Amino acid sequence: MSIKVTAEKCVGCGMCAKACGYGAVSILNKKAVIDLDKCVYCSSCVSACKFGAIEINSERRTFDKDSADYKGIWVYAELRNGKIPGFVFELLSKARELASIVNEEVCCFVMGYNLSSISEELATKGADIVYAVDYPELKDYKDDAYSAVMAYAIEKYKPSVVLAGSTVIGRAFIPRVAVKLETGLTADCVTLEMDTETKLLLQTRPAFSGNLMATIVCENMKPQMATVRPGVFAYREDESFKTGEIINLDVPSELLLSNMEVLSFVKDEEDKINLKDYDIVVAGGRGMKNKKGFELIERLAEALGGVTAASRAASDSGWIAHNHLVGQTGTTVKPKLYFAIGISGAVQHLSGMEESEIIIAVNTDPSAPIFEIANYKIVADAFEFIPQLIEKLKVK
Repeated sequence: MSIKVTAEKCVGCGMCAKACGYGAVSILNKKAVIDLDKCVYCSSCVSACKFGAIEINSERRTFDKDSADYKGIWVYAELRNGKIPGFVFELLSKARELASIVNEEVCCFVMGYNLSSISEELATKGADIVYAVDYPELKDYKDDAYSAVMAYAIEKYKPSVVLAGSTVIGRAFIPRVAVKLETGLTADCVTLEMDTETKLLLQTRPAFSGNLMATIVCENMKPQMATVRPGVFAYREDESFKTGEIINLDVPSELLLSNMEVLSFVKDEEDKINLKDYDIVVAGGRGMKNKKGFELIERLAEALGGVTAASRAASDSGWIAHNHLVGQTGTTVKPKLYFAIGISGAVQHLSGMEESEIIIAVNTDPSAPIFEIANYKIVADAFEFIPQLIEKLKVK
């Protein structure tokens, strides 16, 4: 894909620059000039130009799918307050599993400032190679600079697969990277597998509002890119793994430029309970009828020493804060014990808890889908069952 300005047609009116939301168009010597590092090819400038001076060639790059140029599975190591969140290590474990099938290296890509200790940690947790881009300009997350730097690194080293967390940051700038590379991206994956014959990545995610699971393949372009929901994979430390290599990557200075400026960081003081920290999760759904009924779920969770969770129906009804939501648009959990009470078992909810070690389902409907994955199935009225169970727990 390319974009060009025909100087003979351009009158320097500046309408294209006003239309560009990315600061990619400027007027120099009465002619429009396009900064290709900032351009996202949205065509706003083309539409704004009344003289036909700007044209976009939408012809995409060609790719030989049998080419051996693209090798390696990359994991983007997102940082939070200068630390590596747990889902990065989960992705590294999954990457090693996938890489063993295609006999390729697992690499970690990290951006930020003062990364020496972080790079060393990643090199001991499953990355054969850690590519670190360490600059003061990258201390704070800025999606334009981050996407430009990552796209540059991918073009330089040509990995066959790129994985990142489906987080606020991952969802914001990884799609920009995919656009720059003119390749496909599957967002919010819950399962990743490698086809042993084609060696293509099978990327599974909820589709049609979570009513079914779709497996997507990026057959004709590389790299194959996916963002993955945190918590869907387990971190398994490989005792046989030796410390990987660290490569500090230099990038062109213009890639570090950003239209954004971080003035301050204000921490959200709202309750940020992490459901993943608990071995026992007690979740309630629509069957609890109202907020007062949902209080029974909270009482049971307290009696068991666990945490209260909810389905989408209970969360949307305002019975509990959204950060207690388990499911496709909430948190994915894998506790030792998961209670699903008054929850029918829609695909959206199952995708967030089906990997729990023991699942106990309580529902008045014996044909509820939740019973299909439950280890223990209790057909009962939750308003009778919960008080009796709490009394039994008190006796013990």
